[in-house]
Amino acid sequence: MAELHGALDKVEDPIAMLNQYVREMEGNLAKGQDALARQIFLEKNNKS
Repeated sequence: MAELHGALDKVEDPIAMLNQYVREMEGNLAKGQDALARQIFLEKNNKS
């Protein structure tokens, strides 16, 4: 099993994996920013 993991580690491109992780984080950040903007909008509308 350890040999299989070692072989997979050699096949996987760490740069490509990091780029994929960054793309996923950017997507999550955009979702969070959208949710925050909606929350601020709702709070402002309730105060007036």
